[in-house]
Amino acid sequence: MPESLIIGYGVVLDDDGRVLLLRRRAHESLWPDAWWLPGEVTPLEEEPDDTVPRIFERLLRQRIRADYACTVYGEEPSSGRHTVHNAYVVTVAAALDGAPTDEANPFDAMEWWDVPAAIAELPPAQAELLTTVIQQLESGWDFATDSTLDDLFGEDDAPPSPALPQRTHAERRIAGDAILSELTGQERFADVIETRMGPFGSYLVDHIWGDIWQDGLLSRRDRSLAAMAAAGALMQIDGFAFNAAIGERNGLTCEEIVEVCVQLSVECGFPPANLALTRVLSDWAKAGSPCEPIPAIGKDDTQRRQDAEKVSQALTGRHMSAQTIADDAQRQLGSLGRLTVDWSWGDVWSRDALPRRDRALATLAMHVAIGRERELESDLQTAYRLGCSWDELDGVIAIVSAFCGLPRASDAARILQRLRG
Repeated sequence: MPESLIIGYGVVLDDDGRVLLLRRRAHESLWPDAWWLPGEVTPLEEEPDDTVPRIFERLLRQRIRADYACTVYGEEPSSGRHTVHNAYVVTVAAALDGAPTDEANPFDAMEWWDVPAAIAELPPAQAELLTTVIQQLESGWDFATDSTLDDLFGEDDAPPSPALPQRTHAERRIAGDAILSELTGQERFADVIETRMGPFGSYLVDHIWGDIWQDGLLSRRDRSLAAMAAAGALMQIDGFAFNAAIGERNGLTCEEIVEVCVQLSVECGFPPANLALTRVLSDWAKAGSPCEPIPAIGKDDTQRRQDAEKVSQALTGRHMSAQTIADDAQRQLGSLGRLTVDWSWGDVWSRDALPRRDRALATLAMHVAIGRERELESDLQTAYRLGCSWDELDGVIAIVSAFCGLPRASDAARILQRLRG
């Protein structure tokens, strides 16, 4: 596995609120010819807090005070290495003479930028850092006391673990049997399952219905949404149909269930989405309440990219022009990048048949189910930004574990605990 990179950046603002950016030389291995916040990789032998003061003194000939602000995670484009980006708010204490101008300096230009333009120009991780710092400044954040790297990495300040629930088996069994009887309309349905399926049936009642469905982290509607998404992602079509029927009782409309299938086509492909949608449409028709989904509105590429721009801002929290988004996606992923922008964001994510918060919840459930570990951190951050609480996301991971197993779900659980800490 490629080594990780830790990079420290200084955020310097002038009296007009502009931010200082430096342009990396074209031959640099990391983000060549790109505009950066003043920054550099932290060597293994150096403490992260020492990187920004060192580079400011060496490259800009300034003695500074650097107060830790925030950290984001990303990926270095050329090698795929995991990157840790630390931002510091910089106060200049003294200006020195003789900043190097030769190629020993990895930067060949320095300019003051308006903040929105800088956010649009910077690489994604740095844009997120700058956005967060500006939000902190506007909220009156005291960087000298409210943020330290010890807060980020110190174990002593980890959030306290909630008390473990203490319930008897009888309590779990009663709760599981009650919800199954309510959903199926059959009394003592748990006994039927246990008699037919033995220990598997016992744990189906006690663990899924008597424990996970009773944890209080998710509403029943959201739990059905997550269960449908996970089942569909794994092509468990019977499970999808069963949870769709439960979801209708829990407040999901047929249009919203259809929209889960549409999102499934983006995240997991058309075959599982087609199977899931065909099954629920057939079930509704047999029950005498057919659903006739409304076709999508056709858009030309200009409209799709304009809509993708709005979606991108909602998902990432930062504004970039439609052309920049499309160009970056094409450069990084080729034709797949274009499809991501035009179809996933410009068509599907811009639909209003499912709230964006719910769409993000369903997408997270799909990615957890199929083991898309590289997407999970951004999925969790996006869902949180769009309105899901950390507890609700914890509940999503719990219900998905019933479909994909504890080991696969543990990847998402570890990332969630780090983010919420």
